[in-house]
This record gives sequence, structure tokens and C-alpha cells, in this order.
Amino acid sequence: MDTVVKEYLDSIDSLPHHFHLHFLHAIEILGYKHSDERIRVWWNKTYNRLAHDMHLVVENEMTLDARLNDDEMQWRKDESRFKK
Repeated sequence: MDTVVKEYLDSIDSLPHHFHLHFLHAIEILGYKHSDERIRVWWNKTYNRLAHDMHLVVENEMTLDARLNDDEMQWRKDESRFKK
């Protein structure tokens, strides 16, 4: 699988950015939430690899949980950080 990830990263410029972001977020969830530790660790390593490839700050699990929560008050608070 590491070879597949390398091939994916080698061809990243030919893929739609929108697809890549969804894929990155799916990998992040697997890397933090998969029930099998061995699989979770591999996906987490892959998430870190892809995030660094895009020059992104790696989101920790607590931040992921907060971002994906179902709390409207938290959404509004987060939105207000970006309003001028």
C-alpha cells in the first residue's frame, strides 16, 4: 500500500483538488477512528504524509472531533473567527 500512496502522490497534479481534499479528510478519519489499531496507525501515517505534502498543519483527533461535531453554537463560534 505504501507504493500505491507514493504513486498517488506522484500523480497528484493530474487529480481534481476537490477530490483530493475529500480523500484526505476520509483518510484522516480512518487514521483516528478505525477500530483496528494496525489499520488505524497505517492510515494515520498516510494522513500525515498527505497533509505534509500539501503543506498543511496536521489536525489532531480532538480538533477533528470539534470540527465534525453537530453543535450549531460551535459552528457559529467557528464561523465568527473568519468574519471581518
